[in-house]
Amino acid sequence: TRRARAVCAGAEHTLALLDDGSVTGWGSNLWSQIQVPSALRMSGAAQALACGHRHNVVLLNTGMVVAFGYSLNG
Repeated sequence: TRRARAVCAGAEHTLALLDDGSVTGWGSNLWSQIQVPSALRMSGAAQALACGHRHNVVLLNTGMVVAFGYSLNG
C-alpha cells in the first residue's frame, strides 16, 4: 500500500505524490488533467506537484518540470 506525501486539487480533479515518488490522479479527465504521463508513474520520478484549474505541474527529481492537462494556449 502506497501512502501520499502530497496532494493537490484542481477544479474537478486531484493528484497525489506517493511515498515512492510516483504520481497518481483521479476525478474528471475531460481536459487530460489526470492523464498522468508514464514517466511520472515510475517510482522515484517526482518530488513536488501543483494543480491548477484544469492542469498540473510536477517537479521531477532531475530538476525538470512536466506540465499536463488543459493546453489550449500551449
